[in-house]
Amino acid sequence: MVAGCGRYQFDRSATDAAGLDDASSDGSIVPAPIHRYQLAGTYADDLGGPALTGKGGTLGSGGYRFVANQGLELADAMPVDIYTVDVRFAFDLVDGYRKLLDFKALATDEGLYVLNETLNFVADAASHTEFHGRALFATGTMAEVTLTRAADGTVTGYVNRGDPLTFADTGAVAAFARARHVANFGIDDTPTFPNEASGGVIRSITVWDVALTPTQVAALP
Repeated sequence: MVAGCGRYQFDRSATDAAGLDDASSDGSIVPAPIHRYQLAGTYADDLGGPALTGKGGTLGSGGYRFVANQGLELADAMPVDIYTVDVRFAFDLVDGYRKLLDFKALATDEGLYVLNETLNFVADAASHTEFHGRALFATGTMAEVTLTRAADGTVTGYVNRGDPLTFADTGAVAAFARARHVANFGIDDTPTFPNEASGGVIRSITVWDVALTPTQVAALP
């Protein structure tokens, strides 16, 4: 943990995500995504949207390989506050805080992390408000994280399509910055200098403009 970050306690969310259906979702049918990045030798969106930007890593047939803070940036593509984003990745380090997804153009400490092998959402760094689940990550092992944010502000995160954590995002911490809707993957924010990062590989990123239900997440291809 970075000195001065002030994080030392956690609020565990054991709430089942069942019933958190977004109005735009329909049963077990998975709607078509709006962006799909398979990272098989290209940063391009299969669906014609803006391309990802690599920040110093290497793009190959197995995905995007990077060292700490050389992850991926996606601008002008993310829905602001109602979405699903699915990331398939492996981190070289899963101890301590390792930022997976940043929502505010790297300007704030809040965001989605892997912390000591658990999925962890820092909702308010100043007040130490965090939500995390069971230990499910291993060093160098591929995992799938799916994060949804519904119209009522409910955020739900899944690891390998199960084990959901959920919280009410009353402060819109998990909404993307309206200036270019920038999402950063595998890059830590500047307030922590940025020391809370890991190298690894990102194999794919898929984005929807709806909050998928737990049934839909379980049915992802």
